[in-house]
Amino acid sequence: RPQDSPTVTADISAAAIAGVAVRLGGTGAPPIQQYVASELPKVTSNLAIAAHDIHLTLDFQEIRTASAVQLYTVAANQTLQWLADEPTLGSVHIASAAFPASISDLPLSTPNFLERHDAAFYAGLTVPAALHVGFSDFAVNGAGPVSPDARAPLPNLRYATGTRWLVWREAKQQ
Repeated sequence: RPQDSPTVTADISAAAIAGVAVRLGGTGAPPIQQYVASELPKVTSNLAIAAHDIHLTLDFQEIRTASAVQLYTVAANQTLQWLADEPTLGSVHIASAAFPASISDLPLSTPNFLERHDAAFYAGLTVPAALHVGFSDFAVNGAGPVSPDARAPLPNLRYATGTRWLVWREAKQQ
């Protein structure tokens, strides 16, 4: 993390044989171009490594609405274009999730369909030819941490079906 102390970054730099994984975003605002442009130099400077030793993940975390798809697609495309014009990184990945943190409010014993806004987000990206981008997701989990108060869930099935999730929650056997 760019805000880590020099002691921590020195330890990381000493251990960085095949590069360093850097995740920007994930909480709060998406990793927009201006943020990435300000943070990457801090990482290379603090770790005393070259850009090609950085394996960058742009974490857009949760994309739950159609308006978020539009907002994040614009931000990601601007960031990808900026990265294509900058020194080559070791790798670039974009991560996002659309599955809710909890499905406890969905009805039992019936099919429930949830929009896969992450799929729409990925489909709307324009990756510059000079840049190879990998894509990651949080699968059938929410992107945030699990609550310490979490309990064992009811049995459920989760399937990706094109642009939607199909979720079936089963009622407890009496």
